[in-house]
Amino acid sequence: MAADATLIAVSPTDITVQAGTDGQGNYKIDTNTKVTLDGLPSTPDALRAGMLVKVEVSPAGDTASSVTAKDAPRAVKKPKKEHTTTLWISN
Repeated sequence: MAADATLIAVSPTDITVQAGTDGQGNYKIDTNTKVTLDGLPSTPDALRAGMLVKVEVSPAGDTASSVTAKDAPRAVKKPKKEHTTTLWISN
């Protein structure tokens, strides 16, 4: 899987990702798995559910050879509507 996905679950030995409508994928991670977080070298214990990831898989297809992660986008808060009152005075 080389497409962007969302990290669903992380354990010391594996990760689970959701890739759009392609479903979930589960991959083993080990000491040889190269982890990059926001462009910097990192470790698997820095990975958190909700992060956006790209997983490169080993030839065997069950182990992640590299995981490139970035923090999930933060929810955009909608600005609150300002309430205004118009007072009409007639003579």
